[in-house]
Amino acid sequence: PELCVYVKERWPALAMGAAAFNTPKGADPAGEVALICPSTLASAISSDDPPLVLEATVGCAASGASCFVPGAVLFDLAAVDVYEEDATGSPLPLPGNYNLRPPAALRAALERHGVRARRRCVVYTQCRRHTTAAREAQERGHHHRYRPAASREGVADPIVAARLVWCLAYAGVERVALLDGGMSLWLDGGFPVAGEPSPAAPVADFFDGRGGAFPRRPEYRASVEEVAAAVAASGGGGGGGGGLRIGDVRAPCEFAGEGHDYAYAMPHGRIPGALPARWGPSTFVGSEYYAPRTGVLRRLITD
Repeated sequence: PELCVYVKERWPALAMGAAAFNTPKGADPAGEVALICPSTLASAISSDDPPLVLEATVGCAASGASCFVPGAVLFDLAAVDVYEEDATGSPLPLPGNYNLRPPAALRAALERHGVRARRRCVVYTQCRRHTTAAREAQERGHHHRYRPAASREGVADPIVAARLVWCLAYAGVERVALLDGGMSLWLDGGFPVAGEPSPAAPVADFFDGRGGAFPRRPEYRASVEEVAAAVAASGGGGGGGGGLRIGDVRAPCEFAGEGHDYAYAMPHGRIPGALPARWGPSTFVGSEYYAPRTGVLRRLITD
């Protein structure tokens, strides 16, 4: 289809990463998202051309972490996303809230973290989520379900890393990889760790003087207006007619309009014509996409 939309815009990154299991050997990886295993990353870090390793975090989610992939730079998603919240941590009902920042601010954030279009980036996260709903007001809001990284409790949340992967691909980083299994598999494999993250080394120009439009891959993101126009043009159907296919990557209860697990009010229902694209039993547990304990991605495409 000409336009393929997923309701949770962070999840195309996981889908692309899982599809990398079936990437033909010898294929040119430039400009594509791929999965990388811990052993391959360990070799790359010690090579003459090491990747930029980014540990994706959300707010205080990394507080208390005692070990990191060597050379990893912390990257809080607040640097690239708009977070407008009230005193309880609930999102304000503003257009564009919890979405990517405008291009100029997004590019500046990437440059502050040392991201360049031609340098390979590898992303992982140590974020884990509670599995029970928050009941206290002070636990509410965008960060209410995250546990300290050092606890190793709760369920893995590769969403955080996947969103940054998607952001980097959208911006135009030519080679982006998601560390399969994140810190869990890195530790299980006995690979070396650092006691603290590395400081960011800012760069002056995302394109290293080559110029070009930013973002380089705007087709990786569909606006509300584009989706609404496409739905209208297809007569309200999203199942493939008129070049449009909408995949709703949410829990069954959310797709059916029966409820959700957010700690704040959210509208119920789905985009007209959307198809269920599978997810998992609840808003925050995508067990059909990854193993909840480790975050290892499941194979989405079979031979």
